[in-house]
Parts: sequence; C-alpha cells; structure tokens
Amino acid sequence: MATPLPYALSALTPREAVMDAVSRMFNGIDGNDLGMFNSALRPEDTDTIFEVRGASNLVATGAQEIRTWIFDRVGPMDTTHALSHARVQISDDARTARVTASGMAQHCPPGRGLEPRGPKYMAGGKYSGELELGDDGLWKIRKFVVEVVWGDGDESVMQPSV
Repeated sequence: MATPLPYALSALTPREAVMDAVSRMFNGIDGNDLGMFNSALRPEDTDTIFEVRGASNLVATGAQEIRTWIFDRVGPMDTTHALSHARVQISDDARTARVTASGMAQHCPPGRGLEPRGPKYMAGGKYSGELELGDDGLWKIRKFVVEVVWGDGDESVMQPSV
C-alpha cells in the first residue's frame, strides 16, 4: 500500500481545502483510520451532527458518539465511498462553508471485499455538509447528512455486529 498522505495538504485552493475535509472523513472510514477521520472533525466537540436518512434514520451527535457509531459499524468493513458532483459555497468571511455531492458506497463484511459472490451492500445517496475553518487551519465538519436514495444487495451487511 502507498504511504498515506499527511492530514494537511499544501497548495490547495479554498474550495479544494473544504472538500478535503470530506475526503479525510471518507478516507478515514474506508481505511479504518481514526486519525484521518478525526482530522475532519472538531476534536472534542459535542454538537457536531452526523445523520443518515433513508429506510432507517440515524443521528449521532458529538465527535465521540460519531466516532463510536461509525467505527464500530462501518470502520472494520471493506468499504469504498466515491463522491461526485461536489459543490462548495464558502462564506464571505471564509470561516464557514457548505457542501453538496452525490455518491455511492460499497460495503462488505471485513476481509470479504474480494469475494466475487460475497455479501455486499451498495448504496447511492446525496450528501450535504456544513463546515468551519479549524484553529489548525484545516476545515472541520460541523454537520454532515447522508440521504440514501437507493440501495442494492444484502442489507444485513449494514447491521451492527452482535
């Protein structure tokens, strides 16, 4: 595997820097990399919101609850999250931003992603987020909403381990 890039990348345009926070979040999830994921959140924040809307509506509030919810459920899986059609609006004072995007995510039980006929669940959705510029110069997610539009495959893949 290639050497991971640092959390803070150089020479990004303002819009690229905002989207980099979203990329850090999804790269952290896909790589089960808590450090990368944490770099996209306000460290000990208690009011950051991560919400999934669809057949099941789930809401996690606060950095710790979000980390636990995502990394206990999705972190260990073989996953890929791919975003497209991203749009970014940065506030006039360049301290807050909003993003929207479309995306697809493939989920497989841990270690089973390469099985051609193994259990998989693919979902397509719309993403929206509110971000703010952190004290460390990196953009941080304040609110992120996943609106699941469609799903295909074995839904049991998404159930938490018992």
